[in-house]
Amino acid sequence: ILRAALRADGPTAADNLHAALRSVGALSQADVGRWINGMLAAGRWGTAYAHWVSGLEDTPDTLPLLQNGDFSRPISSHGFDWRLRRTNGVVAGRIDAPGGGHALRMTFLGRNVGHTGLEQPLLLAPGTYRLELNARTRDLRSHRGLEWQLTCSDNRTRIASGATIQRQREWTPLQLGFEVPAENCEGQWLRLVNPAPRGVAQALRGELQISGVSITFWG
Repeated sequence: ILRAALRADGPTAADNLHAALRSVGALSQADVGRWINGMLAAGRWGTAYAHWVSGLEDTPDTLPLLQNGDFSRPISSHGFDWRLRRTNGVVAGRIDAPGGGHALRMTFLGRNVGHTGLEQPLLLAPGTYRLELNARTRDLRSHRGLEWQLTCSDNRTRIASGATIQRQREWTPLQLGFEVPAENCEGQWLRLVNPAPRGVAQALRGELQISGVSITFWG
């Protein structure tokens, strides 16, 4: 009955109710995640971001364009944080990085993998940006390495792909310049993917470590 009433009253009523429940601690993280995901699915990325930010603790005056790029916090897989989707043949988790700080370690078990499961929704205004990160590998065996892919929220409009990770035995800085179009791209997805063609060419084995991921506005 409650869901039917919310659908009848429209998204604003649902947002107000969810926000009120969250303010008194009556909304679980999973419920908040479903609420935010529903707004993303409906194309309401700006509203989703505003509600997600309002629920953060110790929010800085200026939020980075990409969240938790240093992996200082556990990955929540909710809102505009990193998301790790369960993927056959991939085991991922946060580790301590040499010299302090944290990194993300992804271990590949020899299965065919297209999308590694690592992604983050973004809310970037039209303009030119640069993605930067550090990566290293351990016995990574792949046909074409791994690359970062940016698309608009429709998952069809490709923005850019690159910053390819192959066999970086030591920590290596990588970067990718890209431009967010002025129309029909309110939100974006950043994903780590395997660009090899489907089939046995997508087999991945070995280990990847990532740290210091950031996006900078360039004009």
